[in-house]
Amino acid sequence: FLDRLRGLETLRLFNRTSEQTAHIENATEDFRETTMDVLKLAFLSSAVLEFFTSISIALMAVYFGFSYLGQIEFGTYNAPLTLFTGFFCLILAPEFYQPLRDLGTYYHDRAAGIGAADAIVDFLEADYLTVHQNEKT
Repeated sequence: FLDRLRGLETLRLFNRTSEQTAHIENATEDFRETTMDVLKLAFLSSAVLEFFTSISIALMAVYFGFSYLGQIEFGTYNAPLTLFTGFFCLILAPEFYQPLRDLGTYYHDRAAGIGAADAIVDFLEADYLTVHQNEKT
């Protein structure tokens, strides 16, 4: 891309700007589609992880709230549930789900690494002369 921009004057002199413009448009469109596919997967999976984490923390908060009101009396083995206990559990709940978030991050890093490795292998296996002869036609 940078080589084409630097050689823009030469391309104008030989009236080859339209072909190079089309080539750049195709390359940027491919890059955009690939990037959007990766972002779609990343945002969807992180949104699902955050959703279930939030729901579980909210259910825990509802349990503590109803327990303090005396509506729920199970799960504490007839011991009183103190405000400190509920607050402590709610503060620690996000840390309980942190390994799951880390797993999601590592999964996406792995997927990006595999995609990059596939692109590198394709590049290394491509015959230089064949690729450039196809571009000229």
